[in-house]
Amino acid sequence: MIKYQHGFMVSRFQPFHNGHKSLLDKMLNECSHATLILGSAQESRTAKNPFNVEERIFMIKNVYGNLKKLDIFCINDIPNDNKWYDYVMLFFKQNSKKYRTIDAYYCGSVDDGKWFDDGYINIEVLDRTKQEGDLNISGTEIRDMIRNNDISWKNYIPEQNVDFIENFFEENYIL
Repeated sequence: MIKYQHGFMVSRFQPFHNGHKSLLDKMLNECSHATLILGSAQESRTAKNPFNVEERIFMIKNVYGNLKKLDIFCINDIPNDNKWYDYVMLFFKQNSKKYRTIDAYYCGSVDDGKWFDDGYINIEVLDRTKQEGDLNISGTEIRDMIRNNDISWKNYIPEQNVDFIENFFEENYIL
């Protein structure tokens, strides 16, 4: 059911996992148009940010294809957390030519939502800590599982991406 004209979310997707998919599904189901901003665009091949932006976009499109209602942008980090909201909103305004206004921000925790709780944007929280099964996970936990040769990480990833991620870590041992 469409609740909003335009929703957006910011996430690193390191890697794109079922918790992210659940939140993105919610946004796509509730919004006429959705914008996803991939953070830490300047980072790759590190323990915290192993994938570059092209690989992260590949994982998303590998699950969703080329949805016309979804725009994906990439943004670098900044050193000042106090300026994050203004930085993201300016980035959005400069890069989103189709949709100038945002109705809702989608996030995986109340803390994440506080960044964009300005009174003008609805905050839609799908709290990952209250999810069950393969939705209650973080990218850090998945990277730790891979690092420790715990193959259960595959249960937390959309099946379309399991081979890609497995091959990636076999070729790029960076954990």
